[in-house]
Amino acid sequence: MIRVLIKDVDDLLVRDSEETVHRPTWQQLFGTPVTEIPDVRVGLRPLDVIQLAKDYLGLPEDIYTLERQRREIVEGIVRSPNSNLNLNPGARELLEGAREEGMRTILLTSGHLGYIAALVNRFDLRPLVDYVVTAGLTERSKPDRAPFDFAYNMVRGDIPGLQPSQVVMVGDSPRSDIQGGRNAGFWTIGLETGHASREELYNAGAHLVVGNLLEIDPHSGGTFDGYPFNNGLHPEGVPLTQYGFLPSLQHGGLERM
Repeated sequence: MIRVLIKDVDDLLVRDSEETVHRPTWQQLFGTPVTEIPDVRVGLRPLDVIQLAKDYLGLPEDIYTLERQRREIVEGIVRSPNSNLNLNPGARELLEGAREEGMRTILLTSGHLGYIAALVNRFDLRPLVDYVVTAGLTERSKPDRAPFDFAYNMVRGDIPGLQPSQVVMVGDSPRSDIQGGRNAGFWTIGLETGHASREELYNAGAHLVVGNLLEIDPHSGGTFDGYPFNNGLHPEGVPLTQYGFLPSLQHGGLERM
């Protein structure tokens, strides 16, 4: 049975966050579109982007000052009532369904804590999220398994006997979310968001790929309504349907905020 649901944040919890949060942040910080800075690509750490921009634009501030400014801008955008932020369709329903089934819920992100806290407060998600694992809690970030192991070990204290095969990771990045989750021994569900195709997500090892979070039913008993799971096998070769999606746990409030 699935006892823990882990979700990515950018473009998984929040819709089009690259366009509504991150690109405007870089524009305000650098005074130029981040897409015009050579070698910047999706998946780079913010400090790496800042270093590239500093070198290219000749910015006088050190990278840590710029990173503090970036965080302040991000949090300001999220808190602003004028910003066009929306949850992904089905994001709240998935958390609510997991909560109704007694699952522990974790947000796992490469973003910083202030950003996630602002999102949780803006969308009133505090009753639906047990833990948040952010960049900085581990030395290495996704797709390294360190943040996944951190999340697993954090919740394992709540669930005696918890196994990696009782955890499902939902994300939209083939490398950061799907490969990272598989490396940790978790079930993985990929969401098509435009960043990666269904084929790319399956090729990365996703057991299931959906086009909308509303397709994931936490009450389905583990069959995911009959969707294919890459031969229906866990990384350890255990049939997905053996575990089900019907745990019974108590839940708590948001921690590490």
